[in-house]
Amino acid sequence: MDYGILAVLPPVVAILLAFIAKNAIVALFAAVIIGYMILYGLEPMVVLDQILNGIIAAFSDRWAVIVIISIALAFGMSRLIEKSGGGRGLVEFLTEKHRIIKGKKGSCFLTWLIGLILYTNTTLSVILTGVVMKPLNDRLKVSHEKQAFIIKVTGPPVCGLIPLGQWGGILFGLITAAEIANPSKVMLQVSALNFYCILAVFSSLVLIWLGKDFGGLKKAEARAEKFGLLDNPNHGNTVLEELPEEIIELAEQAEEEVEKSTSAAFVFVPAIASIVIAIGYMFYSGGGNMLNGDAIGGIFCAMVLSSLICIIMNMASKKFRFNEVIDIFINGMGESMQILIILIAAVVLGDVISDLGTGTYLANLFSGIMSPSLLPAILFFITSLIGFATGSAMGNVSTMMPIAIPWSIAAGANLPLCIAAVWGAAFFGDHISPISDTTYMTCGIVGCDVHDHIKTVMPYGLIWCGISLVCYVIAGFIL
Repeated sequence: MDYGILAVLPPVVAILLAFIAKNAIVALFAAVIIGYMILYGLEPMVVLDQILNGIIAAFSDRWAVIVIISIALAFGMSRLIEKSGGGRGLVEFLTEKHRIIKGKKGSCFLTWLIGLILYTNTTLSVILTGVVMKPLNDRLKVSHEKQAFIIKVTGPPVCGLIPLGQWGGILFGLITAAEIANPSKVMLQVSALNFYCILAVFSSLVLIWLGKDFGGLKKAEARAEKFGLLDNPNHGNTVLEELPEEIIELAEQAEEEVEKSTSAAFVFVPAIASIVIAIGYMFYSGGGNMLNGDAIGGIFCAMVLSSLICIIMNMASKKFRFNEVIDIFINGMGESMQILIILIAAVVLGDVISDLGTGTYLANLFSGIMSPSLLPAILFFITSLIGFATGSAMGNVSTMMPIAIPWSIAAGANLPLCIAAVWGAAFFGDHISPISDTTYMTCGIVGCDVHDHIKTVMPYGLIWCGISLVCYVIAGFIL
């Protein structure tokens, strides 16, 4: 059945509500309800029954169950790593015990490196990196704007680039829900084509190595170096008074727990184990070819075994009793609930959009006025705007991906390139949005004024965004 322009109503509602309500769950489920009303009429009980069937279907496939379990395990392991004091142990290993880090450049590099290592979870990366490195960065006169900049443009993009942990499970779930052949290969291609995240991670490393800053960040560093003022004196270090209570609590808990330091192995071993296990399983299941391997099985094995390793290490250290270790891990798993609800809603919305034929309708609508080669750049631009307005990378990608994938397929555009465009743009929006939860967490942990942070990070983000947009235009015609 041809639903005509009604086919685009659910995604339009999802996008508009994401702007207005700034709540991904509300936006996605409202779009799902409207979609089922278009498909099955205005009978409330019928619509509710179809929503229930859609949610049940989301749990019926192997990949969905594994993704949900893996994301929950990633949260549990992240919480246990945080509680164990392994991050502080890592800093002590590199600074006090072996004195590998001696100056400001080395301290900034270590901040970048810890964000890289803690790729399994965005919240863990932001909070733990900020807390464990703030004392050292403050002592070496690294401005709070510079600290917030490094944490923000390293941790989240790395989580988006490495197809493991929380974000890897989400991306795999969205790709698999669209019934894309060989999702393992597509995920690896998406990582290689995620221009914005690649630019953010490695450009920030180059800037640290060269010791070069510009714009507001350069002025902030000059102020800190010359006068010892780590914050803008016009604002002061009062940011925590303006933050939501839950962010203040996270910051205060992290500051209390950072005094409990253990070996750096509590960070390194689970992180490295998850990478080795996932890659090894993909090689094994693919008969020696990682691209043909079972990525979702690899993620599952990696999360289960690395979580088990993390639990055993904490028990063996006698830092916590057995019941305490299990309680910490389970409480961490519970923190994944919101993301799991968003993922389920996005999967159901993807099914609705598929039944409505939204992708085919959009492809036919624009086929006469737009080349499919331009679609990656257009998707990147639209997703960037939504991300800046809503401040939610998770809500943004969950809203746009069910639209982008069928549209790309119907238009005949390069699918991995289109997925990468949406994926990278979601992190760009998160970077420069003044209402992003990551922004609040970052500023709250390092004590940076939100306005000062956005003012200093935005020029870099816009430059990387502009370069990425050009790359998607060029790649759209080449690939």
